[in-house]
Amino acid sequence: MKRFVYSLFLALAVLLNACDDTNNLDIDVSGTPLPKVKIKRYEQAMFRISADSFITNAAKMQKEFPVFLQGDITDTAALIELKSFFTDPHMMQLYRITMDQYPSLNMLEDDIAKSLQYYYHYLPEATSYDFYSYVSGLDIASPIKFVGENLIIGIDNYLGKEQNVYSKSGFPNYQMKWLIEERIIPDCMTEIASGLMPEQEMGESLLDNMIYRGKLLYFAQAMQPNIPDSLLLKYSNKQYEWCKQYEDKIWGVMIDNEFLFKKERVLVRKFMDDGPFTAVFSKESPARTGWFIGWRIVSMYMNRTDATIQEMLDEKDAHKILKLSKYRPKS
Repeated sequence: MKRFVYSLFLALAVLLNACDDTNNLDIDVSGTPLPKVKIKRYEQAMFRISADSFITNAAKMQKEFPVFLQGDITDTAALIELKSFFTDPHMMQLYRITMDQYPSLNMLEDDIAKSLQYYYHYLPEATSYDFYSYVSGLDIASPIKFVGENLIIGIDNYLGKEQNVYSKSGFPNYQMKWLIEERIIPDCMTEIASGLMPEQEMGESLLDNMIYRGKLLYFAQAMQPNIPDSLLLKYSNKQYEWCKQYEDKIWGVMIDNEFLFKKERVLVRKFMDDGPFTAVFSKESPARTGWFIGWRIVSMYMNRTDATIQEMLDEKDAHKILKLSKYRPKS
Protein backbone atom coordinates (compact mmCIF):
# COMPACT_ATOMS: atom_id res chain seq x y z
CA MET A 1 0.00 0.00 0.00
CA LYS A 2 2.80 2.41 0.90
CA ARG A 3 4.55 1.61 -2.37
CA PHE A 4 1.27 2.32 -4.23
CA VAL A 5 0.79 5.66 -2.44
CA TYR A 6 4.40 6.61 -3.13
CA SER A 7 4.04 5.67 -6.81
CA LEU A 8 0.82 7.67 -7.04
CA PHE A 9 2.50 10.66 -5.41
CA LEU A 10 5.46 10.41 -7.76
CA ALA A 11 3.20 10.17 -10.81
CA LEU A 12 1.22 13.20 -9.62
CA ALA A 13 4.42 15.17 -9.06
CA VAL A 14 5.61 14.33 -12.57
CA LEU A 15 2.24 15.32 -14.00
CA LEU A 16 2.19 18.63 -12.16
CA ASN A 17 5.74 19.35 -13.22
CA ALA A 18 4.84 18.59 -16.82
CA CYS A 19 1.87 20.93 -16.60
CA ASP A 20 4.18 23.68 -15.39
CA ASP A 21 6.78 23.18 -18.10
CA THR A 22 4.79 22.47 -21.24
CA ASN A 23 2.17 24.27 -23.27
CA ASN A 24 -0.68 21.83 -23.84
CA LEU A 25 -2.09 23.64 -26.84
CA ASP A 26 -2.52 20.88 -29.40
CA ILE A 27 -6.26 20.64 -28.93
CA ASP A 28 -9.14 19.41 -31.07
CA VAL A 29 -10.64 22.35 -32.97
CA SER A 30 -12.62 20.28 -35.48
CA GLY A 31 -15.83 21.74 -34.05
CA THR A 32 -14.79 25.19 -35.28
CA PRO A 33 -15.36 25.80 -39.00
CA LEU A 34 -12.22 26.17 -41.08
CA PRO A 35 -12.33 29.73 -42.42
CA LYS A 36 -11.78 30.57 -46.06
CA VAL A 37 -8.71 32.74 -46.61
CA LYS A 38 -7.95 34.57 -49.84
CA ILE A 39 -4.88 36.81 -50.02
CA LYS A 40 -5.35 39.73 -52.41
CA ARG A 41 -2.11 40.31 -54.28
CA TYR A 42 -1.50 44.05 -54.45
CA GLU A 43 2.01 43.61 -55.82
CA GLN A 44 0.81 41.63 -58.84
CA ALA A 45 -1.92 44.10 -59.66
CA MET A 46 0.35 47.14 -59.51
CA PHE A 47 3.59 45.86 -61.02
CA ARG A 48 1.68 44.47 -64.01
CA ILE A 49 0.52 47.94 -65.02
CA SER A 50 2.71 49.22 -67.82
CA ALA A 51 4.61 52.44 -67.27
CA ASP A 52 2.83 54.07 -70.23
CA SER A 53 -0.63 53.46 -68.80
CA PHE A 54 0.15 53.67 -65.09
CA ILE A 55 -1.36 57.11 -64.43
CA THR A 56 -4.57 56.07 -66.20
CA ASN A 57 -4.98 52.58 -64.74
CA ALA A 58 -3.61 52.85 -61.17
CA ALA A 59 -6.67 54.74 -59.95
CA LYS A 60 -8.87 51.84 -61.05
CA MET A 61 -7.25 49.67 -58.39
CA GLN A 62 -8.51 51.74 -55.46
CA LYS A 63 -11.75 49.81 -55.06
CA GLU A 64 -9.93 46.47 -54.83
CA PHE A 65 -7.05 47.72 -52.66
CA PRO A 66 -8.42 50.55 -50.49
CA VAL A 67 -6.00 49.79 -47.64
CA PHE A 68 -3.11 50.79 -49.94
CA LEU A 69 -4.73 53.38 -52.18
CA GLN A 70 -6.37 55.86 -49.86
CA GLY A 71 -7.46 59.44 -50.31
CA ASP A 72 -7.68 61.25 -53.64
CA ILE A 73 -6.14 58.73 -56.01
CA THR A 74 -6.77 61.05 -58.95
CA ASP A 75 -4.20 63.53 -57.63
CA THR A 76 -1.51 63.71 -60.30
CA ALA A 77 1.37 64.29 -57.90
CA ALA A 78 0.37 61.27 -55.80
CA LEU A 79 0.07 59.09 -58.90
CA ILE A 80 3.48 60.16 -60.17
CA GLU A 81 5.02 59.27 -56.79
CA LEU A 82 3.23 55.91 -56.85
CA LYS A 83 4.44 55.27 -60.38
CA SER A 84 8.03 56.00 -59.41
CA PHE A 85 7.86 53.20 -56.84
CA PHE A 86 6.38 50.57 -59.17
CA THR A 87 8.63 51.45 -62.12
CA ASP A 88 11.85 51.72 -60.14
CA PRO A 89 14.33 49.17 -61.60
CA HIS A 90 15.39 47.88 -58.17
CA MET A 91 11.78 47.42 -57.05
CA MET A 92 10.90 45.69 -60.30
CA GLN A 93 13.80 43.30 -59.82
CA LEU A 94 12.70 42.61 -56.24
CA TYR A 95 9.19 41.95 -57.54
CA ARG A 96 10.49 39.41 -60.06
CA ILE A 97 12.51 37.63 -57.36
CA THR A 98 9.45 37.58 -55.11
CA MET A 99 7.24 36.16 -57.86
CA ASP A 100 9.80 33.41 -58.49
CA GLN A 101 9.49 32.45 -54.83
CA TYR A 102 5.74 33.00 -54.50
CA PRO A 103 3.97 32.51 -57.84
CA SER A 104 1.02 31.24 -55.82
CA LEU A 105 0.00 31.79 -52.19
CA ASN A 106 -2.40 28.85 -51.99
CA MET A 107 -0.35 26.97 -49.40
CA LEU A 108 0.05 30.09 -47.30
CA GLU A 109 -3.70 30.69 -47.45
CA ASP A 110 -4.28 27.12 -46.21
CA ASP A 111 -1.79 27.58 -43.36
CA ILE A 112 -3.37 30.88 -42.29
CA ALA A 113 -6.80 29.25 -42.36
CA LYS A 114 -5.59 26.47 -40.05
CA SER A 115 -4.24 29.01 -37.55
CA LEU A 116 -7.44 31.04 -37.75
CA GLN A 117 -9.40 27.89 -36.91
CA TYR A 118 -7.62 27.89 -33.55
CA TYR A 119 -8.11 31.65 -33.31
CA TYR A 120 -11.89 31.41 -33.68
CA HIS A 121 -11.96 28.45 -31.31
CA TYR A 122 -10.42 30.59 -28.59
CA LEU A 123 -12.14 33.85 -29.60
CA PRO A 124 -15.42 32.86 -31.30
CA GLU A 125 -16.71 36.43 -31.34
CA ALA A 126 -13.57 37.81 -32.99
CA THR A 127 -13.82 39.76 -36.21
CA SER A 128 -12.82 38.40 -39.59
CA TYR A 129 -9.85 39.80 -41.50
CA ASP A 130 -8.92 40.67 -45.04
CA PHE A 131 -5.46 39.58 -46.18
CA TYR A 132 -3.18 41.31 -48.65
CA SER A 133 0.32 40.69 -49.95
CA TYR A 134 2.69 43.34 -51.24
CA VAL A 135 6.35 44.04 -51.96
CA SER A 136 7.53 46.27 -49.13
CA GLY A 137 11.00 47.15 -50.36
CA LEU A 138 12.59 44.89 -47.73
CA ASP A 139 10.88 46.39 -44.69
CA ILE A 140 12.15 43.57 -42.47
CA ALA A 141 11.50 45.60 -39.30
CA SER A 142 7.74 45.42 -39.98
CA PRO A 143 7.21 42.46 -42.32
CA ILE A 144 3.54 42.16 -41.32
CA LYS A 145 1.27 45.15 -40.78
CA PHE A 146 -2.07 45.06 -39.01
CA VAL A 147 -4.24 47.93 -40.27
CA GLY A 148 -7.80 47.99 -38.97
CA GLU A 149 -9.22 44.61 -39.98
CA ASN A 150 -6.56 44.07 -42.65
CA LEU A 151 -3.42 41.97 -42.35
CA ILE A 152 -0.79 43.04 -44.87
CA ILE A 153 2.05 40.63 -45.62
CA GLY A 154 5.31 41.94 -47.08
CA ILE A 155 6.24 38.72 -48.86
CA ASP A 156 9.59 40.09 -50.03
CA ASN A 157 10.66 39.72 -46.39
CA TYR A 158 10.38 35.92 -46.58
CA LEU A 159 12.46 34.93 -49.61
CA GLY A 160 14.82 32.59 -47.74
CA LYS A 161 18.14 33.11 -46.01
CA GLU A 162 20.08 32.14 -49.14
CA GLN A 163 18.55 34.97 -51.17
CA ASN A 164 21.44 37.33 -51.88
CA VAL A 165 19.17 40.37 -52.12
CA TYR A 166 19.35 40.48 -48.31
CA SER A 167 23.13 40.27 -48.05
CA LYS A 168 23.49 42.88 -50.80
CA SER A 169 21.24 45.15 -48.75
CA GLY A 170 23.58 44.82 -45.78
CA PHE A 171 21.35 42.88 -43.38
CA PRO A 172 23.31 40.98 -40.72
CA ASN A 173 23.25 37.19 -40.68
CA TYR A 174 21.29 36.97 -37.42
CA GLN A 175 18.41 38.74 -39.20
CA MET A 176 18.74 37.11 -42.63
CA LYS A 177 18.42 33.56 -41.33
CA TRP A 178 14.83 34.24 -40.22
CA LEU A 179 13.63 35.82 -43.47
CA ILE A 180 12.03 32.51 -44.36
CA GLU A 181 8.59 31.27 -45.34
CA GLU A 182 8.17 29.37 -42.05
CA ARG A 183 8.11 32.68 -40.17
CA ILE A 184 5.07 34.09 -41.98
CA ILE A 185 2.42 32.41 -39.82
CA PRO A 186 3.97 33.18 -36.39
CA ASP A 187 4.63 36.75 -37.54
CA CYS A 188 1.01 37.08 -38.66
CA MET A 189 -0.27 35.72 -35.37
CA THR A 190 1.93 37.94 -33.18
CA GLU A 191 0.78 40.94 -35.20
CA ILE A 192 -2.87 39.96 -34.67
CA ALA A 193 -2.17 39.53 -30.95
CA SER A 194 -0.58 42.97 -30.71
CA GLY A 195 -3.77 44.43 -32.18
CA LEU A 196 -5.84 42.71 -29.49
CA MET A 197 -3.73 43.97 -26.58
CA PRO A 198 -3.70 47.30 -24.78
CA GLU A 199 -0.92 49.48 -26.15
CA GLN A 200 2.36 49.32 -24.28
CA GLU A 201 3.85 52.68 -23.45
CA MET A 202 7.54 53.35 -23.94
CA GLY A 203 9.62 53.45 -20.78
CA GLU A 204 7.99 50.48 -19.08
CA SER A 205 10.06 48.08 -17.02
CA LEU A 206 12.00 45.05 -18.19
CA LEU A 207 9.32 42.82 -16.66
CA ASP A 208 6.57 44.66 -18.54
CA ASN A 209 8.47 44.21 -21.80
CA MET A 210 9.14 40.53 -21.14
CA ILE A 211 5.51 39.77 -20.29
CA TYR A 212 4.30 41.72 -23.32
CA ARG A 213 6.55 39.72 -25.62
CA GLY A 214 5.71 36.49 -23.77
CA LYS A 215 2.02 37.07 -24.45
CA LEU A 216 2.65 37.51 -28.17
CA LEU A 217 4.71 34.33 -28.31
CA TYR A 218 2.20 32.30 -26.32
CA PHE A 219 -0.64 33.53 -28.54
CA ALA A 220 1.30 32.63 -31.69
CA GLN A 221 2.01 29.18 -30.28
CA ALA A 222 -1.65 28.67 -29.39
CA MET A 223 -2.61 29.46 -32.98
CA GLN A 224 0.07 27.13 -34.39
CA PRO A 225 0.54 24.55 -31.61
CA ASN A 226 2.91 22.28 -33.54
CA ILE A 227 5.45 25.01 -34.25
CA PRO A 228 8.90 24.10 -32.85
CA ASP A 229 9.86 26.24 -29.87
CA SER A 230 13.07 27.27 -31.59
CA LEU A 231 11.21 28.57 -34.66
CA LEU A 232 8.70 30.36 -32.44
CA LEU A 233 11.51 32.17 -30.63
CA LYS A 234 13.68 32.65 -33.74
CA TYR A 235 16.49 30.59 -32.25
CA SER A 236 18.67 27.87 -33.70
CA ASN A 237 18.40 24.55 -31.87
CA LYS A 238 21.74 25.30 -30.21
CA GLN A 239 20.56 28.73 -29.03
CA TYR A 240 17.31 27.32 -27.69
CA GLU A 241 19.16 24.60 -25.81
CA TRP A 242 21.45 27.27 -24.33
CA CYS A 243 18.42 29.11 -22.96
CA LYS A 244 16.96 25.93 -21.50
CA GLN A 245 20.28 24.97 -19.92
CA TYR A 246 20.93 28.38 -18.40
CA GLU A 247 17.36 29.48 -17.72
CA ASP A 248 17.98 29.64 -13.98
CA LYS A 249 21.17 31.66 -14.55
CA ILE A 250 19.39 34.18 -16.80
CA TRP A 251 16.67 34.60 -14.19
CA GLY A 252 19.25 34.78 -11.40
CA VAL A 253 21.05 37.68 -13.09
CA MET A 254 17.74 39.55 -13.42
CA ILE A 255 16.79 38.96 -9.78
CA ASP A 256 20.22 39.45 -8.18
CA ASN A 257 20.72 42.76 -9.99
CA GLU A 258 17.11 43.89 -9.43
CA PHE A 259 16.62 44.36 -13.17
CA LEU A 260 12.94 43.39 -13.38
CA PHE A 261 11.42 46.72 -12.43
CA LYS A 262 14.05 48.97 -13.94
CA LYS A 263 12.93 51.09 -16.89
CA GLU A 264 16.22 52.29 -18.37
CA ARG A 265 15.98 51.76 -22.12
CA VAL A 266 19.62 50.71 -22.40
CA LEU A 267 19.05 47.92 -19.89
CA VAL A 268 15.74 46.79 -21.39
CA ARG A 269 17.23 46.67 -24.88
CA LYS A 270 20.05 44.40 -23.71
CA PHE A 271 17.52 41.67 -23.00
CA MET A 272 14.87 42.47 -25.61
CA ASP A 273 16.59 43.70 -28.78
CA ASP A 274 17.80 41.48 -31.58
CA GLY A 275 21.49 40.94 -32.15
CA PRO A 276 24.16 38.25 -32.32
CA PHE A 277 24.01 37.61 -28.55
CA THR A 278 22.89 39.05 -25.18
CA ALA A 279 25.65 41.38 -24.03
CA VAL A 280 24.96 40.65 -20.36
CA PHE A 281 26.02 37.04 -20.94
CA SER A 282 28.66 35.29 -23.01
CA LYS A 283 28.93 35.39 -26.79
CA GLU A 284 27.54 31.85 -26.81
CA SER A 285 24.20 33.21 -25.59
CA PRO A 286 21.47 34.14 -28.06
CA ALA A 287 19.95 37.62 -28.20
CA ARG A 288 16.47 38.39 -26.85
CA THR A 289 16.78 36.25 -23.73
CA GLY A 290 14.04 38.46 -22.31
CA TRP A 291 11.69 36.99 -24.91
CA PHE A 292 12.48 33.49 -23.70
CA ILE A 293 11.92 34.30 -20.03
CA GLY A 294 8.72 36.23 -20.79
CA TRP A 295 7.36 33.31 -22.79
CA ARG A 296 8.21 30.88 -20.00
CA ILE A 297 6.49 33.05 -17.40
CA VAL A 298 3.33 33.53 -19.47
CA SER A 299 3.24 29.81 -20.31
CA MET A 300 3.38 28.88 -16.63
CA TYR A 301 0.77 31.53 -15.83
CA MET A 302 -1.60 29.99 -18.37
CA ASN A 303 -0.90 26.46 -17.11
CA ARG A 304 -1.45 27.40 -13.46
CA THR A 305 -4.56 29.57 -13.85
CA ASP A 306 -7.89 29.32 -15.63
CA ALA A 307 -7.25 32.49 -17.64
CA THR A 308 -8.53 32.50 -21.20
CA ILE A 309 -6.44 33.68 -24.13
CA GLN A 310 -8.35 36.96 -24.21
CA GLU A 311 -7.99 37.47 -20.46
CA MET A 312 -4.27 36.85 -20.76
CA LEU A 313 -3.97 39.46 -23.51
CA ASP A 314 -6.06 41.97 -21.54
CA GLU A 315 -4.17 41.59 -18.24
CA LYS A 316 -2.00 44.70 -17.86
CA ASP A 317 -0.44 43.78 -14.52
CA ALA A 318 2.84 42.06 -15.39
CA HIS A 319 3.69 41.55 -11.72
CA LYS A 320 0.38 39.72 -11.21
CA ILE A 321 1.18 37.38 -14.08
CA LEU A 322 4.63 36.71 -12.64
CA LYS A 323 3.23 36.07 -9.17
CA LEU A 324 0.49 33.69 -10.33
CA SER A 325 2.87 31.86 -12.63
CA LYS A 326 5.00 30.84 -9.63
CA TYR A 327 7.91 30.96 -12.01
CA ARG A 328 11.01 29.52 -10.37
CA PRO A 329 13.42 27.97 -12.86
CA LYS A 330 15.39 25.08 -11.39
CA SER A 331 19.18 24.84 -11.56
